[in-house]
Amino acid sequence: YLQSLVDTASNSGGGIVHIPAGTYYFGTAGKSTNGAQDYVILCKNNVTVEGEGSSTVLKPYGRTDAGLDMFYFNEYADSNFTNPEYLVNADFRSFTIDGSDANCNTYTTAGKGFMINLYKDCDWENVLVMYTDGTGFGMVCPINCSIVDCVAIGCGKAATTSQNGASGIGIGTGYSIEESMYIKNCTTRDNKKYGIFFEHQGRFNADLYTAQSAEGFVVRNCEASGNLFDFGGEYANNVIYENCTSSGKSSSNGYIQFDANSRFIDVTNCDVQITYTDVTDSSVYY
Repeated sequence: YLQSLVDTASNSGGGIVHIPAGTYYFGTAGKSTNGAQDYVILCKNNVTVEGEGSSTVLKPYGRTDAGLDMFYFNEYADSNFTNPEYLVNADFRSFTIDGSDANCNTYTTAGKGFMINLYKDCDWENVLVMYTDGTGFGMVCPINCSIVDCVAIGCGKAATTSQNGASGIGIGTGYSIEESMYIKNCTTRDNKKYGIFFEHQGRFNADLYTAQSAEGFVVRNCEASGNLFDFGGEYANNVIYENCTSSGKSSSNGYIQFDANSRFIDVTNCDVQITYTDVTDSSVYY
């Protein structure tokens, strides 16, 4: 029923789909062309999905082979990488995705709250994603997009810390030099790998994701705790972390972690709230 409302709004040129307070359960409604993952809602251009805050809860449920995404768009891959179509002006605000009742047989990075590849002028506000098999907000290659006042808790539950993805907010990059995103006032807690991280997709397919620079990605006034790494990136580029706070409870003690392939990174005025107990004389230089 929710998909039919999204389709109707899209076919009318766009609109708002409002979900009243309540808990809603969703099983598999479609599969990616290559069969790699299942999804509930196929996102459409110019459609806003909004709830009534924490009282609107969307619950994907059931067992799938590789994971069940709540919101999905990936025309690029579904066309066998022949049609690089963007999702345009699709916004999401004021609801919760609870993936605790959705489970995969094999972890593949699927099973996300949002799985979107190539998107433009899309915004997330006041959305909570928790307990998904894969990354909570797992979107790839944004242009002029934002994530504001959002929360990711316990995402990546099906993965190990050595696997890809499995994070709170994971932004893929590398298709266009126009890529940009603003992430502000977000909280990520107890996710399997990163709280917030960036990753160039050329590490997986260098022929399809060739952009070596971007307009840039800014993460500002965000908080993270209890993740393997709170902030960072893998093959990341053109990223600024500004005024962010790590609680000092990261499971690896790697509060900000970039791999050796990351470049053009700026970490400014960030705070790790940790007290070292092995230095008792505060007057010495170390």
